[in-house]
Amino acid sequence: MRLGSVLKRFIGAVMCGALVMAGISGCRIQYVEDETASEETAAGSMEEDRQVDINLWYSDEIYSDYLSMCAAQYENANRNVHINIEYIPETDYMSTLTQEAVKPGKVDLYLVDNDNLEQVKLAGIASENRLTDIYNVYNYSQTALNACTYNDKLIAYPLSYDTSFLIYNRDYVQDAENLEVPAGSSISSVFTCDLKDIFYNYGYLGAYLDIGGKAGDDKTNIFNITTDLTKAAELYKQLIEYFYIDINSVDYYSCINDFEQGSIVFTIGDVQMYQRAKVQDGLNVGVAAFPDMSEEVKSAPLSVTTVVAVNPFSDDIAVVESFAKLLTYTGAGKLYETAGVPSCRRIDNEDENLDRIYESYDKSVPKLKLMYSDEFYALLEITMHQLAEGTGDVQSLSNVRDYLYKNWQSDGETDIESGSEE
Repeated sequence: MRLGSVLKRFIGAVMCGALVMAGISGCRIQYVEDETASEETAAGSMEEDRQVDINLWYSDEIYSDYLSMCAAQYENANRNVHINIEYIPETDYMSTLTQEAVKPGKVDLYLVDNDNLEQVKLAGIASENRLTDIYNVYNYSQTALNACTYNDKLIAYPLSYDTSFLIYNRDYVQDAENLEVPAGSSISSVFTCDLKDIFYNYGYLGAYLDIGGKAGDDKTNIFNITTDLTKAAELYKQLIEYFYIDINSVDYYSCINDFEQGSIVFTIGDVQMYQRAKVQDGLNVGVAAFPDMSEEVKSAPLSVTTVVAVNPFSDDIAVVESFAKLLTYTGAGKLYETAGVPSCRRIDNEDENLDRIYESYDKSVPKLKLMYSDEFYALLEITMHQLAEGTGDVQSLSNVRDYLYKNWQSDGETDIESGSEE
């Protein structure tokens, strides 16, 4: 089966890249190794006979086993340190955290998603990450560092991430030009994807939605309607039309079910979708970074990074920073097998598909840290729906942009009439 021009533009280049990478998988980048012992030890300035209690908060139970494992390892290396791990339900987490973390002895460090970093920083409960000799581009993607940056300061420790990427059935993909679909196959569609959720369709336009700056913390930085953004929007509409994707009948769960049942070859998914698919009997799963729209028009999926933040109100900052390093750096190799989430640290993964997922993370855009930025994603999601249904165009994106200028910029210095690029 020959691939149509639209599919080849969208998938061809990335599949070629995947095949090349498979051929050179034995060549690994040498990353900076941890110079400390495998058992993380607390700062030498701490008195060894003084009992230290460290309180760690988190809100997602998938991290429970990993946090307990790291706490046991740290306590074994530091006999006078005890790590208290407290789970707080997600519905109450942020309000409880910001209220309690300012009280003595309540919270020393905590897990939080990067889009909440402005809130915790303005609440005064996030201190600067001073370990820049470790938390740098040699050990972490620039995306991870951007996700942890606020006002040009690194204020957290990158732990794990999620993003969207291409998932495909290896049994049908021979190369970037051809599919091999045997007679009697259950394939009903070559490609389909969830068009309802902004997390999965942001990538089609994401490379040109320059908002918030690289760190996602600058509300004066709002995208313009550029030629590239216009082209990306048009290619997005072409992709949907070519594969007859109906926004009203396709969603995340239908994509999961159809892929697992072998009725589609390609889809856009996340880490959870990949984990479900790879354990299905007889399903040969491949992964590639979110494909560019064409050779000229790039893509950039959305990502969420879960980070560890250190509370400046802690009485034992050096110890807490040392434990944060264990969680996000020294222990990173155990994170995926224990919690089922990929580490932000650059590591050699036994599952090479995780390397391809990391490539998608590397090109991704961190979710905005700006408080109340959910309105941007809600407006963009509506606009993406309009594009998918054929009722929207570039003007719809202009309306989003103009709304943000009106409501986010109070200084009035930016000329909203000059928002389009000639």
